[in-house]
Parts: sequence; structure tokens; C-alpha cells
Amino acid sequence: SKQTQIQKKFSMRQRKKFEGRCKELKGQIYDYSNSQQNAAFQYMKTTKALAIYAERTCQYGSDLRHAIENLELPVFPMPKPPGLCPPASATTEYEAWRQSIKDNCQIYHDRKSYIEEKMHGTLHNIVLGQCTDSMKGRLLHCDKYPLSDLSLNHNVIELLKEIRNVV
Repeated sequence: SKQTQIQKKFSMRQRKKFEGRCKELKGQIYDYSNSQQNAAFQYMKTTKALAIYAERTCQYGSDLRHAIENLELPVFPMPKPPGLCPPASATTEYEAWRQSIKDNCQIYHDRKSYIEEKMHGTLHNIVLGQCTDSMKGRLLHCDKYPLSDLSLNHNVIELLKEIRNVV
């Protein structure tokens, strides 16, 4: 009957294994319902896949990969001015020296801003999308990083640390 067919389709959808929302990370998930050992292995595997994904798809990918693998934002050294002192003022060399400093500062600022934006926005949402309902439920009850704060905080490093603590 038609009702039996609908029930079978619904039942099949319910049994479909959660694979995460990010197609590129299909099957790489953060799950709490697995055994402790399985969950820890799955965490490492998923985090590694996330780091590789970030490196492959984002500008400054190696910085993002390093941040995900080490669970800390990279520290960028401030750009140093070229040479110890500027050439004599009002010369083309002086203007080139000044422009070099300005360009280095802009590159530093752009790189730092991009990394922070990706770590606190895009990658945070990807990690949440790879969490099963049981993991999200567990995060909801964490004192340090409750799920209710996720939309406000957006700190992917803290989220990954908390997931690691849960598993």
C-alpha cells in the first residue's frame, strides 16, 4: 500500500548514517555516541581531515592547518622595516623604503584578519556541521563552552578543544 511505501522511505531516511554537512568532509564527523576509543580516533581523523581541507581550500591554508592541528591561532611577527635607517629623505629610495614598510604592514594585517575570519566564522560552522546531534547535546552541557554560546563566541579552537575533552 502507499502508506507502507511512505513508512519504508521514512524508515530508510532515519537509518541513514550521519556524514556531516560539508560534502568535502563526508563521513568525517565528531560523534559522542561511539565508544570512547572509537570517538577519540574519529576526533583525530576528522580534525586531520579538517586541517587538510582548510589548507587546500583557503588562502593562507598552511597557517590554518597549523592552527587546527595545534589548537592555537598562529602568531605572526610584526613586519620589520627594510634596513636599519631610512635613506636620505625626499629621494626615490626613501619613498620606496616607506612604501615597502606600508606594503609589509598591509600584508600582515590582511593575513591576520583573514585567518581570524576563517577560524571564527567559516571553519567554526564547518566543525559544527560535522557534529552529530549527540555531540551537540553533549556540548550543550559543557561549562566552559556551552552550545548556547556557540553563535556568540565562534571560536573554533575552543570548540575543537571542548570536543576533544568530550571524547
